[in-house]
Amino acid sequence: MSDQKESLDSWLERLAEQEMPALGTTVRAIAEISADEEHQHVSRLADIIHQDAAMTMHVLRLTNGAYHIPRSKRLNTVNRALVMLGFNEVRSLCLTIAIVGQLLKGKPRAQVTDEMGRAFHAAVQARSLAFQRGDPAAEEIFTAALLYHIGEMAFWCFGGEKADEVIREVESGVPELEAQRNVLGFELRELTVQLSQKWGIGPLLQQAFDGAQNEDSRWRAVELGHKIAAAVSKGWDSEQLEAVGKEATSFVNLSLEQLMPTVRENAVKAIETAKSFGARIAGETIPPPPSEEAVAAAREASEAAAAEFAASSAPPSFLEPDPIVQLRILREIAAKLECGTDVNEILELILEGIYCGIGMDRALFALLSPNRRYLRAKTARGASTYYLMNKFKFDISPQQPNIFHFVIESQSALWVPDRSAAAIQKLIPQSINVVIGSNSPFFIAPTVVDGKPIGIFFADRHESGRDLDHEEYEAFKQFAIQADLALAHLDKAQERNSL
Repeated sequence: MSDQKESLDSWLERLAEQEMPALGTTVRAIAEISADEEHQHVSRLADIIHQDAAMTMHVLRLTNGAYHIPRSKRLNTVNRALVMLGFNEVRSLCLTIAIVGQLLKGKPRAQVTDEMGRAFHAAVQARSLAFQRGDPAAEEIFTAALLYHIGEMAFWCFGGEKADEVIREVESGVPELEAQRNVLGFELRELTVQLSQKWGIGPLLQQAFDGAQNEDSRWRAVELGHKIAAAVSKGWDSEQLEAVGKEATSFVNLSLEQLMPTVRENAVKAIETAKSFGARIAGETIPPPPSEEAVAAAREASEAAAAEFAASSAPPSFLEPDPIVQLRILREIAAKLECGTDVNEILELILEGIYCGIGMDRALFALLSPNRRYLRAKTARGASTYYLMNKFKFDISPQQPNIFHFVIESQSALWVPDRSAAAIQKLIPQSINVVIGSNSPFFIAPTVVDGKPIGIFFADRHESGRDLDHEEYEAFKQFAIQADLALAHLDKAQERNSL
């Protein structure tokens, strides 16, 4: 086996098994569902979506929000979305949600956001070309274009020092592909091929790779979409864009004058689509077309759709309290403790119970630092997860007492229905309001093991603005107590095993 192959295998193992194992599992599960399986494919995809409450809510938001034309009647179930939008479109949504959420965690380097921005732009352009050709499965083209450089995106996300080396070579004047070969022993396109095969999306991308040069192939839309996105990055008046525009005209049988207005509209759609999927920073890398009127019109339409969605008195995409889910999760915690589990799994189950069972918009567990001066988010569920995980870090030292310090010191849960009282306002400074929002009610409960606080659970309905009630507060406290008991049980089990 050559050094090149060993290096490629090593990177494949690192990305698929160490850095992104959960993503690989989700993508593989979705990709394995074939649209040719008659009625079974719809129920299987619905089952996968329902297993992930965050994906369920995201799918419904996207189908009711700026990504699609607003409807007079909202889609409030995944099954309804599958019926109205079709299997291919919902599957495309799910793959995109999973990939964007994973690759934009933390603080992605510029290469990740640039690559993802081009991917969104290429995907929207490719889908548009497919529509104009009368392709009945244009969403498949969208997905293939989005994943066309998945290896590159994954490498820039998790490449570490090797990624820095490639960047330094390119900045010194070495051509990009040559720099990749010098540092890695292979080109990142090879990583895309191997990663796609590992995740079960190999056939989809292989068809795109094979059909890229075939003028009559529907998959040529993928290559043309990426060529358009790359050319636009050189400038809307560049020679490259004019050249690829002429290529695309023969593909869709339109003149350049007929095609280019659609290309410009697609760029604006791509910016808004990226934002809709939670990839705002990627969308901002897409150069908007020179027509200010087009940009303003698209932004106005997007904002109008978002405002209409936010104005709904009871958005159907938000989770409602479900006692059956609460009971199921409490039983699952008990079963896990009996069979053996770890702290992280228990915390995830508790958060699932709070988020899905009680019907919250957001649920978070934050851990105390070893010196007990700081409280930092460890894991979260629901809306604004990326933002919370990055911003939820507070000083809770006695010199700067706040509401989190109060809950930890008192070892008591707290329900804040409003913030009008002077005592509450004093405990919630602007630095906290900026992160959690300034108006919505919320619950907090300490996590205490053997009399020692180790963190807190936080939950609210900031996104929907819905009220909280006493029954929900009692359920929240019950899950917090279960966390204390479970963590104490695990702590004692660990002590016994160490004897």
